[in-house]
Amino acid sequence: MILKSLKLANIRSYTSEVITFPEGSVLLSGDIGSGKSTILLAIEFALFGFMRSTLTGDTLLRNGKHEGSVELHFKANEKNIIIKRVLRRGSSVKQESGYIIIDDVKTDCTTLELKARVLEILGYSEDMLTKTKDLIYRYTVYTPQEETKKILLDSKENRLETLRRVFNIDKYRKIRTNILIILKKLKLKRANYEGQLTTLPEKQAGKKEYIFQMKEIEKQCEELIPQFSLLKDSLQEKKELLNIEKKKKEMLQNYKQELSMEEIKIKNLLSFKENNSLEIEQAEKKMLVFKEKLKTLVVEKPSERSYDTVEAELESLEKNIKEFQEKKIKNVQELHFNARRLKDFRGEVDQKSIQLTGVELKKKSISRLSSICLSIEKVKKEFQILEKNITATSGYTKEHEITIDNAERIKQKIIQLNQCPTCFQVVGEEHKHEIYKTKDKEIHDATAQLATLKQNRRNTEVEAEEKRKVIDELEKEEKDLERMSLEIKSLEYVQKEVLNKQKIIEKLEEDKKILDKEAEELNNFDENKARESLNFSKQLLKKIQKYNEIAKEKESAELQLFELEEKQKRLLYSNEKIKVELQDHKDGVIELSAKIEQLKYSEVIFAELEKNVEDLLRKDRDLEIQKTKLESERHKYEELIEKIDFEIHEKLFVKKKLDRLNNYVDWLSSHVINLTVVMEKHVMMQLYHEFNRLFVDWFKLLVDDELLTVRLDDEFSPIIEQNGYEVDITNVSGGERTAVCLAYRLALNKVINEFITTIKTKDILILDEPTEGFSHEQLDKLKDVLDELDIKQVIIVSHEAKVESFVDSVLRVEKSEHVSRVIGAI
Repeated sequence: MILKSLKLANIRSYTSEVITFPEGSVLLSGDIGSGKSTILLAIEFALFGFMRSTLTGDTLLRNGKHEGSVELHFKANEKNIIIKRVLRRGSSVKQESGYIIIDDVKTDCTTLELKARVLEILGYSEDMLTKTKDLIYRYTVYTPQEETKKILLDSKENRLETLRRVFNIDKYRKIRTNILIILKKLKLKRANYEGQLTTLPEKQAGKKEYIFQMKEIEKQCEELIPQFSLLKDSLQEKKELLNIEKKKKEMLQNYKQELSMEEIKIKNLLSFKENNSLEIEQAEKKMLVFKEKLKTLVVEKPSERSYDTVEAELESLEKNIKEFQEKKIKNVQELHFNARRLKDFRGEVDQKSIQLTGVELKKKSISRLSSICLSIEKVKKEFQILEKNITATSGYTKEHEITIDNAERIKQKIIQLNQCPTCFQVVGEEHKHEIYKTKDKEIHDATAQLATLKQNRRNTEVEAEEKRKVIDELEKEEKDLERMSLEIKSLEYVQKEVLNKQKIIEKLEEDKKILDKEAEELNNFDENKARESLNFSKQLLKKIQKYNEIAKEKESAELQLFELEEKQKRLLYSNEKIKVELQDHKDGVIELSAKIEQLKYSEVIFAELEKNVEDLLRKDRDLEIQKTKLESERHKYEELIEKIDFEIHEKLFVKKKLDRLNNYVDWLSSHVINLTVVMEKHVMMQLYHEFNRLFVDWFKLLVDDELLTVRLDDEFSPIIEQNGYEVDITNVSGGERTAVCLAYRLALNKVINEFITTIKTKDILILDEPTEGFSHEQLDKLKDVLDELDIKQVIIVSHEAKVESFVDSVLRVEKSEHVSRVIGAI
């Protein structure tokens, strides 16, 4: 991976800055607190996002800002990659979704998706995705200054645990831990299996007992078979005799039922014959009454026209008279209403015509005011430009006033300054005089420009005031124009109303002519003649109605007389037919009585046989119940045997699983755990030799003292020996302590890059203040270290001026008014 550029927006002391990183060795130079560490933290944030407690939104987003962003451009795997992450302040500072661009292909991603893509690009393990600290990056690319010494000053247990996680060696311990958990579960399962097998002998003995009991029951079932056979034969014989007698009994019952039916039919026929005779007598009496009535129903027909025709003519006459009266009343009302509306509309037209006087004069005034008001927008724009100029002049004035104040303050400070606060060198009088002279020139130039700006502002303010007066006059004319326009619109509406009312008047006059003509036609109608025709039609309709009623009554009487004659004929025929049927049914009664006499003893014989069959059936049921009970017991024992067979089978299966489980436990406890211990020791030993060699070599390169040597113990702790005696790291000088930390850091970087072949960050190294406490000789050694590293891009954060002499490029960080900026590569 090679860094190309970093774009910051509202990140700590940076408001908006783009930093370009060249290849080779690069120095980030600047005073303490100028913003160097912010650049390194921003790079780490762009790659991995937040890291709990060490890299949070509150530590990154600039105070007072609601949104910030970091955009990192780098090259990895021969691909150009751009990553952007966004911060937004709400109740707390949170990450928003960002994006990644790989060879000009943009993909929008969530924060977690961005981290996953970065880990994939850099070749880091996927289990880093949910971790809060990225150890690989911290120990191969960038370690903050305060964390460089922490790994050496920390306890042996924590240091060894950290290295295990970095090299992913703790996986062997995790394997052992997981194996112990599995073994515990397997042993619990084994105890469960052994508990299940304790009842196996008891189940096998129970099965033998159930088989013996079932054989005894089968023997009893065989003894019942001969009894069943004898009973079945006797029962069959009795059932055959019973069926014969049953048929005779059914015949007897049928004959009795037929005899009863015949007697009922005879009784019903006699009743029908009697009723028919009564109805014949009543019909003859009614026939005499209708014949007498027909002699009296004789009347003359009043007219050849039908009742419906006369009724229709009557309705038509009544309708015509009613329509005439309604039309006459309506005509009078409409003439009166028309006259009243004509009077009202003519009055309104005369009144509104007076309001329309002076319309043309007002239109001319509007035309004049419109031409005047066209220039108001132009004047307003000119006034706005003058106001912007006044605001800009005020800003420039404030800047020059601040420049004068700053220069005066620096002049006061430089007089009292004897030593440089950054490099601690003595400040000479000549240097003070140069600074004093420079600041005097700044004050003079700023004062001159300030006077010019104030004069320009006064001139602009005068011109702006004149423009404001013109705008006020034009706005007054504009209001008059608006008022008159509204009046014209109102009068135009009145004019439209006058035209509409004139059209209505014309329509009303046309309607009056039509109504006058209709009134003349109504006066020509003869109402008396129409009423005479109406009365004649009413008298004729009454006569026709009376004739129709008598004719209808005569027709009804004739019809009833005919129906009575027909009924009398039907009743006489029915009585003759009943005489024949009565004789037939009497013959049938005599025949059925003879048959019943022959079968009178069959019911007694049937009852005796039925009782014998019931006794045999009861014995059969008893034997069947006994057999069923034995069958049920046998079935129960079969189910018990089947169930116990299943349980025995299950326990034998458990026994097989227990044997297999014992093999697993033995294999895991005796072989796998020991194998992970051997593998871990082998890997740790291989790491130790390479790590120790590199640590010793880097320290020798940094510290040229044969009496002071370093090495690693078995737990990767640094051992410092001076004159053959071990000394604690806290008891050596600051430069020597820094050399130990830097050697350890460089050795760790080299070992990680060699052992973890998948990572793609081998071409970059960031060293945060690696020269703290270094002597001039040790600073010269740092150049040799950079030459030995053979890394394409090395970024060094330092305020040591001497480092600038042996790096390829320098990025200087400056901070002014709480805002940091970076001066490009030098």
